[in-house]
Amino acid sequence: MQTKCICGRELEHGKSLCYICETLALLKPEDCDKYIEIKRRCDGVKNINDIKDKRQNHNQSK
Repeated sequence: MQTKCICGRELEHGKSLCYICETLALLKPEDCDKYIEIKRRCDGVKNINDIKDKRQNHNQSK
């Protein structure tokens, strides 16, 4: 019996996929594309905010 999912996470008893992989398996290809686009945008915004924070901290330390 499998104890780990294909992604490496521990499996619940009687399951063949973890919750994350099971959810991803239910998505249609269009949904995956939307998810990837949204994630890319969120990562971009996070990176911009990180840069702004670093600049503010740098300017305050002068």
